[in-house]
Amino acid sequence: MAETTAVSGAGANGAPALVPPPMDESAVAADGGGAAGTATAPLRVNDETFMRSTVQKTVKEVIGAEEYAHARTDGWTNDIVDNLVKNLVALDRSYKYIVTCMIVQKCGAGMRSSTQCFWNPASDIGLSVQVENPSMYVITTVFACKA
Repeated sequence: MAETTAVSGAGANGAPALVPPPMDESAVAADGGGAAGTATAPLRVNDETFMRSTVQKTVKEVIGAEEYAHARTDGWTNDIVDNLVKNLVALDRSYKYIVTCMIVQKCGAGMRSSTQCFWNPASDIGLSVQVENPSMYVITTVFACKA
């Protein structure tokens, strides 16, 4: 059975730590994970929906409704990737994580990016998530590869 971990307390920079959503009780009982409602939820690193919400939450905690300021983009991108890696490692250390982040000012200019990876589609995941506020786009890419 896979090791499970619950994360509590504060994450990097005092931000709340990310915790996987609870598992459906019937799935716990069917999995032999103990009495319904008593088992810890399995980690969701390879769950695209969970990963997307994790990225969105982290970006919003760092950027919020801040106005675009070029001088601050270095700190914001570093905080986003640092917080994401720390929180993901705390959830599941059996993955190797690669996180990139771009911040682009909303000014009508175009931007294109492409990423490619060779991996095991049964266990690894990669996704890009765009979060925006009135003055900027934040594009974050996360790869989680089973170690």
